[in-house]
Amino acid sequence: MGIVERDCGWRTGLGTCFYNRLEQARRLSRLLDRLSCIVLLGPRNVGKSELARYTLLRVKGVHPLIIDARRLVARHAPPLPRELAERLVEAVVERAGLGRLVGILREATGLLKDRVVLVDEFHLLGGEPLRELEALCKALTFYREYSGWRLVATASEGWVLASRLESRLVGYGAWVETVEGLDEAHMRGLHGEYGETRGCSVGFEAYWRLVGGAPGYLPELCSLDERGIRVWVSRRVEELLRALLDAAKPGESLQEVAEMAYTLLVEERPAADKRLLELGDRLTYSNIAYPAGGLRYRPQLNVYRVILELWLEKGQPPTPEEVYRSVEGR
Repeated sequence: MGIVERDCGWRTGLGTCFYNRLEQARRLSRLLDRLSCIVLLGPRNVGKSELARYTLLRVKGVHPLIIDARRLVARHAPPLPRELAERLVEAVVERAGLGRLVGILREATGLLKDRVVLVDEFHLLGGEPLRELEALCKALTFYREYSGWRLVATASEGWVLASRLESRLVGYGAWVETVEGLDEAHMRGLHGEYGETRGCSVGFEAYWRLVGGAPGYLPELCSLDERGIRVWVSRRVEELLRALLDAAKPGESLQEVAEMAYTLLVEERPAADKRLLELGDRLTYSNIAYPAGGLRYRPQLNVYRVILELWLEKGQPPTPEEVYRSVEGR
């Protein structure tokens, strides 16, 4: 087991110490000294939001305005004037888009001491999120009226991950970073700490085979009994099967598509031709995969890797029961 790095002076949303991303947070903090926009992309529940909050509040020591587009809330410490706060919340609830939100924020220039905004899952704000993010990063970088403002945004939805967002933001003072799961040693430590305080019905080895280094699945999986885990696995098998069927081209068998997916997600070979690249993007849209750089893709959940391994071994799709037994090491 490798060295486990954690900061127990910070309590995450799970109630645990902050694991493994200390150097990444320090680097992102330094980037914010020079750039106007930081965009964190990655699979669901790997800790993008926690990393963003830790970077701003713990490392940088600023008081950001936090817009949580998933829960439709806006918060700031100290509290904003009531009228401004209500308008912000209204814009979020109505999913009015980044454009309207930023228009309101311009009025708050003298009220936000640090002029830092964190927008969690920015694409859920509605409007035309990619175009508006592009325009906003350009404005923050080049327009005098936005001088001193900084934006940190996160997103996990497949269509955003597959959008080649980085190429749209080149030259606009932006940095796009993929946040991946914790490595096995840190996830083991986090799983153990969470289990000691909250309890967990799923052992670490099974958890790792199911989701890998994604801490955000702990509350869900740790609360399930054996029957619940079986149902959860069955749904993931169905999701992958549907995604592969949807990605198949006329004349391609399901087995051929599964073999291509195995090449991308299990062997993690670069997409060496147009068909593999297209499949990687389709699986990303379906939230099965995510781009990992260098024309490589990785599975969002380790259970997809388990399914494809069994599939190629058997020459046909595995049953949910077979996947469950493999996850449990039976």
